[in-house]
Amino acid sequence: MLRRSCSPHKSELGASPHPSSCMFTAPAKWGITPHRVRRDRRPSSVCRNRRRVWCCREGSETTSVDEPGAPRDQRSAGTPNGSPPPGDNAASAPRRDSRTPLRRDSSAILQRVIGTLSRLDQADDCRDSSADMGKPPAAAPLADNGRTGSGGRMTTISPPSTRPTLPWDTTGGAVGLSLLERQLSFERRKDKLLRQAYHECGRITSIFAKTFYLGTLFLPEHKRNAVWAVYVWCRRTDDLVDGPRVRQRDALLRYALTDWEHRLRMTWHGHPRDALDLALYDTVSRFPQLRMEPFSDMIQGMLMDVNRTRYHNFDELYLYCYRVAGTVGLMTLPIMGVSPERCTHLAEAAEPALALGVALQLTNILRDVGEDAIRGRIYLPLDEMEHFGYSPDELMRGVVNENYRRLLRFQVTRVRGYYRTAEHGIAKLHPDARLPIRASLDMYRQILDSIEDNDYDNFHRRAYVSRVRKTLTLPVSWLRVQQAEGTALGRLWGRFDRAFMQRGRRMGEEEL
Repeated sequence: MLRRSCSPHKSELGASPHPSSCMFTAPAKWGITPHRVRRDRRPSSVCRNRRRVWCCREGSETTSVDEPGAPRDQRSAGTPNGSPPPGDNAASAPRRDSRTPLRRDSSAILQRVIGTLSRLDQADDCRDSSADMGKPPAAAPLADNGRTGSGGRMTTISPPSTRPTLPWDTTGGAVGLSLLERQLSFERRKDKLLRQAYHECGRITSIFAKTFYLGTLFLPEHKRNAVWAVYVWCRRTDDLVDGPRVRQRDALLRYALTDWEHRLRMTWHGHPRDALDLALYDTVSRFPQLRMEPFSDMIQGMLMDVNRTRYHNFDELYLYCYRVAGTVGLMTLPIMGVSPERCTHLAEAAEPALALGVALQLTNILRDVGEDAIRGRIYLPLDEMEHFGYSPDELMRGVVNENYRRLLRFQVTRVRGYYRTAEHGIAKLHPDARLPIRASLDMYRQILDSIEDNDYDNFHRRAYVSRVRKTLTLPVSWLRVQQAEGTALGRLWGRFDRAFMQRGRRMGEEEL
């Protein structure tokens, strides 16, 4: 900003009461009221706050500032106070008119001052910008313009030197930062975005998979976030088929799944499209044992939903269950980890992980028979329906008879066999992953109990696990983990396991 006079009694915007002060005309954008320069004052330079300000002091009528265009031999060579040099005749000194010439000189001086202060303003702005970015302000260089006079030296401010910005530097506010500082700034922003992305993954998981979400809360934070990121990707993949696009058959839905697979490959190689993809990429980076094949197989399972709505036998249904759910067990196994004492390689725990995923999907199929019928889909094997004397037409109409109950009873028994296979692999997992998997298995398996409690009517009554039963299941799952580890408490608990679960089932029925 333009500051006026060297007087100790200066005011900010008005004229100073001190007779030796003066004000200068400033541009309107500076917001300073212009004042005229008093004549019969000669200029001198005063440096305040690194700004050159010209002011006037009491003196003779002869100015010591060079008049533009005047020859050097005609310029004033007097002493700093404007008097002639010693030995010269003061009476013979050249004198100018006391009015008009001084006004012309004052106008030229003010133009120079305004130009100088404008450049100083720009230099200050540049220093402020550097200071804001953590760099020490660079001193504005002063360069002599080669014009001297008896009253002092006219100086101009050379424009500040600007550091060249790299062409690939697109981070906001990175001007003036070194390459290392830009990298650190990028990492800080990336970490903040990752925290928000993982939080959103947890929120989505808690909405669409309450039982699964409750089990993941017992995992360490880095494993919990990774499992949430994998689940959200699976959820988004499933929504391509079961979401609003469910009626977009053939070409449109195939194109969406093909694009989704291409997006997966881009994310896997470090080019995510959004924050949720960034969470998946970070998970892949943290757990290098993750493979892309289970993810691609899940997309192929979604294509099976596009191509067909019936499954002739259990082999076809098992392939579908592997692709859409068994792959989830293979995805999360590298995240959970295995126990070095009981398992030397991930492949040894792959079969139980695959069995758990298939068991969870078969449980969903038995629970959602009525909802799938509304969508025009039948996941129960047609040959088994025919064996028990139950037709697809009866299923589409929601008929619950004795044949249907026998069919469902057979399906429930088979699913429990897959749960038992999965139980044998829990002891092979890393200790910090045993309780979450055990709790998820126990809670989800109780959906089969709810189907039986509803007399196998999954057309008009939805099978679910109440909060009381879920709460009672957590300590039971912990005791079962102790039993699998061979502790004394676990062996003692094994005698009362079945009785405790029956009691919890009765309390859940009373709540309903």
